[in-house]
Parts: sequence; C-alpha cells; structure tokens
Amino acid sequence: MNISVQDQITEAFSRAAPPRGKISVETYDDEGAHEKFAGTEWEEHNIPFLRYYETCMHFFTPEAFRYYLPAFMLAEINDPETADVIAENIAYHFINGVDREVRIAQFNREQLLAIIAFLELCAERYNDGIYDVTFNEAANEVRDALDCS
Repeated sequence: MNISVQDQITEAFSRAAPPRGKISVETYDDEGAHEKFAGTEWEEHNIPFLRYYETCMHFFTPEAFRYYLPAFMLAEINDPETADVIAENIAYHFINGVDREVRIAQFNREQLLAIIAFLELCAERYNDGIYDVTFNEAANEVRDALDCS
C-alpha cells in the first residue's frame, strides 16, 4: 500500500509527546518561540502562523523541534507558496543546524522515515534545492541517522 507523504507524517507523529519544560534555548530573544508554542499541540497551528514564526525552529530545544516539526512539514506540503522558506529551513537543520545530532536523536524510526520522505518530496518539487540547501543532502543525513539507530 502506497500512502502519501502527508499521511506518513501525520501517522508517524500522531502519538508524539509534547516537550516538557522549556521549549526554547536560553537566549535574549527566542523570536517568541516559548510564548507562541508552549502548551500548544503541533496540529493546531495554521500555515501563515508557521511561516511567520519559522525562525523559531532555530531556538527550539531538541524536544520542541521534534514535536513541532510535523506542523512545519505539513505546511510546506499543503501550501508551499505561503510556507515560503519553511522547506529549506527544515533541510538546513538536518545538514548543519545547531545541535543537529542531538535533534536527530529525538526521532524514532517511523518519524525519521517520514522526514526522509518529506525531504525527498522537496528535492523532487524544487529540483533538489533552493539556494544553498539541497534536500537530498539533508535526506542523506537523516538516512545516516536511521542506519545508526
């Protein structure tokens, strides 16, 4: 049975536990990550909200990044024009983002497979990359983590 990437993401993250405690790193300005996301479910954020606060991904703790990532991935799948730079921001985090290994380690096998499917979809959609971000490179980084798990 062939399921859509959207369904794969939804299923993989449907039972994800929300982050406990702080959801953003200690910094003088976390772009509103804590105030805007703390205590919310990943499914409740609309695409314009996610686009406006996409930089919050840089400030999320590894647990918060894991929990809210599916919302950002689905925003890109459902409305790439409004999502704008979300896809390349996601790929960036798997190539050379802060705490990359720690963040990747938060995901289970099913979630890693969904992330790979998302990145491969983006590679196809954008002819592998936008600017300096290549989705296949990001997918390979996640695949390497999957092989090590």
